[in-house]
Amino acid sequence: MSQSQETTVTSTKWLGPKATSAAYFGHMMALITVFVWGTTFVSTKILLEHLSPLEILVLRFTIGFVALYLLYPRRVGFLGWKKELVMIAAGFTGITSYFLLENIALTETLASNVGVIICLSPFFTAIIGKIAGVDEKLRLNFYLGLIIALAGVSLVSFGSAKATEASGFSFHLRGDFLALGAALVWAIYSHLTKIIGTYEIALLPATRRTFGYGLLMMLPLTAMDDFAISLEDVMYFEVWGNLIFLGVGASALCFAIWSFTVRTLGASRTAAWLYVVPVITLCASHLILGEPLTTANLSGCALTLIGLIIAQSKFKKHQQQKHQQQQEKQSPSTGSAS
Repeated sequence: MSQSQETTVTSTKWLGPKATSAAYFGHMMALITVFVWGTTFVSTKILLEHLSPLEILVLRFTIGFVALYLLYPRRVGFLGWKKELVMIAAGFTGITSYFLLENIALTETLASNVGVIICLSPFFTAIIGKIAGVDEKLRLNFYLGLIIALAGVSLVSFGSAKATEASGFSFHLRGDFLALGAALVWAIYSHLTKIIGTYEIALLPATRRTFGYGLLMMLPLTAMDDFAISLEDVMYFEVWGNLIFLGVGASALCFAIWSFTVRTLGASRTAAWLYVVPVITLCASHLILGEPLTTANLSGCALTLIGLIIAQSKFKKHQQQKHQQQQEKQSPSTGSAS
């Protein structure tokens, strides 16, 4: 076998026991992460009874930053302006923008609504990947799945919680649109994370630096917001307990794990695990917050998941077929890859 043939075979992700084991481990880590993230909407909802959305955000990621520093205390030098700008963009999208939009959305609508709407992020991830030219062609099944998922989100958005006397529908449009915006910026963050994964920087310091940039961009907002955290605010167990859960577990550890899964599985395949989030959020918000499980809620969640699965499943099959075709084309070649 020539050198180029050997490179082709070993670089194919699903060939070989080591690659398969890494993929399984990546999927397992993604499942653990989304299970934790599925409960964060409930945890944040509880904190909103004591703190503002921005106060929660600053405290959460300050705790997360300190936790990452304790896990990896070594200093990492300047990477160059081009790479640092990408990390600044990741901090702005994945930390400041996403969580501020999510936290404000939770003050305007149900935690279950936010959990379902956020899972539209894989669609945005695929569309951005197509626009950037880094993902496969979007096929008919993608658009069919998108339509079904949007129908499901519409059911959740208009059919849950407080009904209006006239129509019997729930109108939390402001909060739901904020959640939709959060899904979009998370998709951008996923692709930026994939780029950062190619840099010569370890996972924990890369995540820590992203957190740091995100925190820096929150500082101007504290001057405009009614930002005043008192000791009395954080004395209650339900406050500091949830802050530690969000800061250490859901932020420091889960963000590092998510970055690992993006490096291992790719942005689109990792984002597909977000499908599990609304199911966990619906159950947790009902059991802990007492939010209603209506027919519209359950039907909407089911439709959203069906749409996401339809959009993803055939895409994976097509992706494998394309890689196999590329392998067949490159097999006769004896020269080096261009």
